[in-house]
Order: sequence, then structure tokens, then C-alpha cells
Amino acid sequence: MLIKEHSQRKEHNDAQDNAFYFVLIVSIVNDIIGLTHLVQEEDNIQVIREYLRNIDTSSDFLLGLINDILDMSKIENGELTLKEDTYTKGEFVNSINTVVKPLMDNRDINFVFQMNTHIDCIRVDRLRYNQIFFNLLSNAAKFTPRGGIVEFLFESIPPKDDKVGIRFRVRDNGIGMSPEFLPHLYDPFSQEPRWETRSREPVWDYPS
Repeated sequence: MLIKEHSQRKEHNDAQDNAFYFVLIVSIVNDIIGLTHLVQEEDNIQVIREYLRNIDTSSDFLLGLINDILDMSKIENGELTLKEDTYTKGEFVNSINTVVKPLMDNRDINFVFQMNTHIDCIRVDRLRYNQIFFNLLSNAAKFTPRGGIVEFLFESIPPKDDKVGIRFRVRDNGIGMSPEFLPHLYDPFSQEPRWETRSREPVWDYPS
């Protein structure tokens, strides 16, 4: 019986995740199409280059998103390999503004992004690195009502053991979780039922 319930809950959550992935993919494709039309109508070469950079960023994210869906079994089995590369602060900011901000705008959510760090670049798998924040922020958008607010703070912290420290914080006024559900936060496939009936007043923090 427990196995059956576990399987049903997994199927339900997978269906919800797939639906949201579909909405996200459609949103990105629409952004790419819109930028392509703007390129065709623009004469200023500098503006065209900016549009093309945004198209490139959105296309990279879209490819990474599709690869993540296809590689889900590898992720679950711990077989996913990372490709380390240099990633600059400017590139990260552009990725967030190109992919995340339109998603927030489409849902009439006020998106506040603050980048308070002296670190100019890091070495990461940029597609997977972006995916962490895109998933977190898109999830915040998913559970934040229209007209709400999502804040993303990225800041440096004192180094430890000669290692660079970075802290990120996502803050929103979405539905959050009840205190009773917190012990199940990291349970696989767990999701609090009937979240839409709870108050939307509290602001919830998700520090690193």
C-alpha cells in the first residue's frame, strides 16, 4: 500500500513538474521569437547585437533545460557529469535578466535583483549553475500570486579556508510552507496539500 501511495504521489508531482516545465519552455521560445522579430525590424547595429546576445542566452538556457529533462535519470542516479568553465559576473547578470525577468513580468511579479559581490568570475558548469537559480526563481514565481514580489540577493561573504564565499537569498511573498510541513521539507516527492487555501501574507526566506 505504501509503495502504491509513493508511486501515485511521484506520478502526481512529476505531472505538475512537467506541466510547469512546458510553460517555462513555451515562455522562453516566445521570448526568442519576439527578439528575432525585433532584430528584423532594427537598424541600429549595437541594438541588434544586444538582441542577439539575449537570444543566445535564452537559447543556451532552453537547451540546458531540455537536456535536464532528458538526463533526469542520470541526475537521479548521480551519473551526471559537470563541464567546468569560467563564468563572469556580467554573464550571470545578463542570464538572469534575459531569462528570469521576462518570466516574472509575464506573471505581473515585481522582480528585485541585487548583485552585491566583488567577485568578477568563478569556475562552474554554467548551464547547471544557471539551472539551480532558474529553478529556484521559477519555483518562487510559480507560488507567488500576481502582483507579488520576488527578491534575489547575491552577495560575498568572508572567505573560509582560502575559499571564496558567496551567499544567495531568495525572498518572496508566496504561499510558503506551514510549520507543520517543515519536517517533511526534504522528503522525496513531498508536497503540502491544499496550499492554495492558506494565507498569502507571510514573507518566506530561502537562504543558502
